[in-house]
Amino acid sequence: MIVTKEDIQYYTESLTPHEKRVCIHFVRHWMERNRKQNQVRLNKAMTQWMIASGKQAQNDEKRLRQDMALLTLRLQPPGYRTEKDIRAISEWLLKDRVIQGVHSLHTIYMRKLCQEIQLRTMEKNTLLFCQGEVGKEFLVILHGAVDLFIQRRIF
Repeated sequence: MIVTKEDIQYYTESLTPHEKRVCIHFVRHWMERNRKQNQVRLNKAMTQWMIASGKQAQNDEKRLRQDMALLTLRLQPPGYRTEKDIRAISEWLLKDRVIQGVHSLHTIYMRKLCQEIQLRTMEKNTLLFCQGEVGKEFLVILHGAVDLFIQRRIF
């Protein structure tokens, strides 16, 4: 769970300044503790996969790369990813051609993409966006299908 500055402001509107500081302190402490726990779990899982990858056949390399990247996306929120995390996500995007043309991105933009990318699960029949809306997100469908409906104007 990621708590934003806006969330904290919304929930602390009725508190006194002192109570707000105490609340913000505890939220930050909780977030840092969770980040450290996730980093330990991620390092352990990556180590296990690296050991396993030495024993796996060459064709399993793609699967291991994807698993490492998805694990990183699940456990490390944007803004808290290390160089190792960014490298795992970058290798997955580049070598597995998750996004066509991503190999031509400048290194700075590739790092930014790997730092900000998030994994989301959508319920079936979820409306992602409507025709004519300004795009706010870039979506990559890993599993499942998407229906696209285009409304034509009849004059």
